[in-house]
Amino acid sequence: MAPLAWVLLLAAALPQPRLLWDGPGATHLGSPSPDGRYLTGVDPDSGDLILRDLASQSTRKLTGKPVRSREFAYFSVVSRDSRTVAYAWFNTEGFYELRIIPINGGAPRTLYRNEEAGFVQPTAFSHDGKSIVTLLFRRDNISQIALIDSATGAAKILKSLNWIYPKRMDISPDGRTLVYDSFSRDGAADRDIYLLSLDGAREIKLTTGPAEDVFPLFDLTGKRVFFSSDRSGAPALFSTTIHDPQPVLVLDKLGRFLPLAIRTPGDLVYATRTGGSHIYQATLDTAARRLTELPQAVGEGWSPVWSPDGRTLAWLGRRAGENFGTDSRFVATRDTSTGANKIYDTHLAHMERLAFRNAGLLISGSDGKGRGGLFQLDPANDTARPLTRDHAAPHRGFPAAGPFWANGNQIFKGDQPVFTLPAEILTLAVSAKNRIAAATGKGLYVDAKPILTSPVNAVIWHPDNEHLLYSGHDGLFLLHLPSLTATRLLQTTDPVDSLTLHPDGRQLLFASGRARTQIWAVQP
Repeated sequence: MAPLAWVLLLAAALPQPRLLWDGPGATHLGSPSPDGRYLTGVDPDSGDLILRDLASQSTRKLTGKPVRSREFAYFSVVSRDSRTVAYAWFNTEGFYELRIIPINGGAPRTLYRNEEAGFVQPTAFSHDGKSIVTLLFRRDNISQIALIDSATGAAKILKSLNWIYPKRMDISPDGRTLVYDSFSRDGAADRDIYLLSLDGAREIKLTTGPAEDVFPLFDLTGKRVFFSSDRSGAPALFSTTIHDPQPVLVLDKLGRFLPLAIRTPGDLVYATRTGGSHIYQATLDTAARRLTELPQAVGEGWSPVWSPDGRTLAWLGRRAGENFGTDSRFVATRDTSTGANKIYDTHLAHMERLAFRNAGLLISGSDGKGRGGLFQLDPANDTARPLTRDHAAPHRGFPAAGPFWANGNQIFKGDQPVFTLPAEILTLAVSAKNRIAAATGKGLYVDAKPILTSPVNAVIWHPDNEHLLYSGHDGLFLLHLPSLTATRLLQTTDPVDSLTLHPDGRQLLFASGRARTQIWAVQP
C-alpha cells in the first residue's frame, strides 16, 4: 500500500476541475469569453442569446426576440478580445444565419445569410478578429468549413465534405492552421483529428484510431491540441502535439462532456451532462379518471410504444458510453410474455420517434448521410430500411399518425394539406376513426379546432376514441372530449415528452426526465 503522503501527492498532481455554472439555465450551446469573465448561452424559455457574468453569477439577455416569434439563438462563440459574440440565429424564414452582437449590448448585425446553407455553426474567431471559423451545412447535404469575414460577411470555403459533419473546429493562434475532426476513412465509424492549412494546400492526420476522437481545441500556444476520445474505454480528455502525436490522457471519468474553448490563462472550459429521460409505467382507470398506482421506473430511454397486439414493447435508448454528438443509440424491444429484450443498432445517425404499423416497427430520424425521413426496422439484419428519405425532410416525423404527417404548422395526408394551425406542430396523433389531435407549444387541437390554449408536449388517443391523454408543462392529464373535461392524473416537475397506451387502454407508459448541464474549467 502506498504511504498516505504519496496518495495525497498523486491526488494533488491531477487536474482539479472547478464548477463555473450550474442550474436550469446552464447550457453547452455557448462558449467562454477568452478573458474569463463571461459565458454565452441560450435562454431555455425564450430562445434568446444570453450572457452569464461569472463574477456576479447573474445572467442577462443579449437579444430580445418578439414573444410569439419562431426565432431562436443557437451555437455562439466570443471573439479573442472578448468584445463580440458571433452566433447562429434561426430566422423567421426557417433557416439559420450568422449574426454578431457587442458583448456589452447593442444591436445585432446579420453577417452571413444564405438559404442554401440552411445551418451555420460559428466555432472560433481568428486572433486578429477578422474571420470567424464557421461550419456551413448546405441543403444538398454538403458541409463546408468556411472563414466568414467579420466585417463584410464574405465566405471563404476552405474545404467541402460530402455529408460529413465536423463536430468541432478551431484556429491556431498564429492564424495559419485549422484543426477539425472527421471520419478516419470512407465508411468508417471512427473519427480522427486533422490539421488543415488555411490556404487549403496542406492537410495532415493528427490522430489515428480505433477511437472516436472529436471536439479538438488548440491551446494558447498553438502547439498542443486537446480533444475528447473514447480510446481509454469511455469519453475522456486527451491531448497531442504535432511533434509527438501520441495521445496523452489529461482527465478521465468525465461522463458525457463537451470541450468548449480555452480561456486565459490556459483554462479549458467544458460542459458535462447528466440525467436524462426515463420510462415509467402506470395503470389507468378511465372510469375513475385516475392512475391506480404511482408510476414505476422501467428504465432509461424515450419514445416507448406498444405493438397493436400488446405483446411487444419498444423504445429508444442510448448506450452508456455515448458522448455529445457521438451517436450510440439503439432500438430496444421487449416480449411482454417472456420478458426477453432485444437490442437493434439500426446504424441510423439520429432517431426520434417509434411506432408500430402493419409494416412493422417504424422509426423517424435520419441516416448517416443526413437524409431525414421514415425508416422500417429490419430485425433480421439489425438495420433500418428507408421508406421515405430526402435531404430536405425534417428529422422529426410522426410515424404513429399513419398517412398523416406534419411540417411546420401544416398537417398533410399524403401530399394534400389537411389543416393549418397557428403554431409549429410538436406532436400528432390519429384515432382509430381518423380523428386528428395535434399539439403545439400554444395548445391542443382536435380536427383543427382549439381544445386547450396551454402548451402541450405529447398527446395520444385512448382506444375508446372519447379520451385523450396529454402532457402539459406541469403534469399528465386525461381529457374527456364530449364534455371537454380535463383531469390531472399526475403532477410532474420534469416534462413528459412521449406517451403510449396498451391496446387494453389501461397500461400506460410515458417518458420523462431532464438532462442537467454544468460548465466546468480545468487547468490541464
